[in-house]
Amino acid sequence: MSDRRDRVGGAFRAAWENRTDPESLRPIAALYWRVPLTIGVVAIVALLGYGAYFFLDTLKAIEPPASAIAKRTPKLDRAQLESVLAQLAAREEAFLNRAVPAAIPPDPSI
Repeated sequence: MSDRRDRVGGAFRAAWENRTDPESLRPIAALYWRVPLTIGVVAIVALLGYGAYFFLDTLKAIEPPASAIAKRTPKLDRAQLESVLAQLAAREEAFLNRAVPAAIPPDPSI
């Protein structure tokens, strides 16, 4: 491992010392682009994982347990529901009966 690191470090050191030659800048340019791209990809993957974890955690907190769903009682009984629907139907009928068609304005060109 140390031998490989010396080769890579030595190649980079040689390229840096001879940076006026365009051919020796290739390893520096590759490193210049690979390092930020790698950091960016790792950051994006980490952020997606972080977001997914908290999204799923929130879904677990929002969902009531199955036992709570089974024990729920209805808020309205059948008679109350029929009463509310009858009141809404009466209001709709009153609204429709009160509606008057809009007056048509006279044509000024006549």
